[in-house]
Amino acid sequence: MKNKRFTYVLIAVVGFIYFKLFVRISSNITDDSGIPAPVSDKLQVENIKPKKDFHLRANYPDPFLKNSGMSSTPQTANPDAANENIPKPPPPKKEKPIVYWPAIKYFGIVQKTSSKKPRALISVDGVMYKIYPNEELFDGLTVKSIQRESIVIAFQKETKTIPLN
Repeated sequence: MKNKRFTYVLIAVVGFIYFKLFVRISSNITDDSGIPAPVSDKLQVENIKPKKDFHLRANYPDPFLKNSGMSSTPQTANPDAANENIPKPPPPKKEKPIVYWPAIKYFGIVQKTSSKKPRALISVDGVMYKIYPNEELFDGLTVKSIQRESIVIAFQKETKTIPLN
C-alpha cells in the first residue's frame, strides 16, 4: 500500500513536469507577442530632385588626330571606303587546350604464369585499378603500353609516361 501511494505521487510529478515542458515548447512555436506595425496606404515621397539635362559641346579638335595627317572632321561621304583603309587584325592563333591530368601513380605489374597479358597496378586520384593494355578507365584515360619500369597513358589526345613508384 505504501508503494502504490509513492508510485501515484511520482506519476503526478512526472505528469506535471511533462505539462510544463509542453507549455514551454508550444509557447515558443506560437508566439503572438509581436504585432506587426500598421501599414499606411499612402506612399510618402521625399524631396526628389528633378533630373538635370546637359549637352556636351564637342567643338574642339580631336587630340589624337593632331599629328597623324588625318583630318579631325569625320568624312560621311562613303563610309565603306573608310573601312577599307583599316588593316584587318590577324586571325587568332589556335592555342592548345590545357589538359588537367588526374594524379596517377604506377605500382607495378601483376601477371599470371599461364597468361601472357600483363596487368598494371595504378592509382588514379587515390583509387587503385588493375588494368590491361589498351583498356580505357574513364573519360578517355587509356593505358597504351605496360613495361616493368613505366607505363604509357593517353588522356584527351595527349600521352604521358608514368615511371614506377
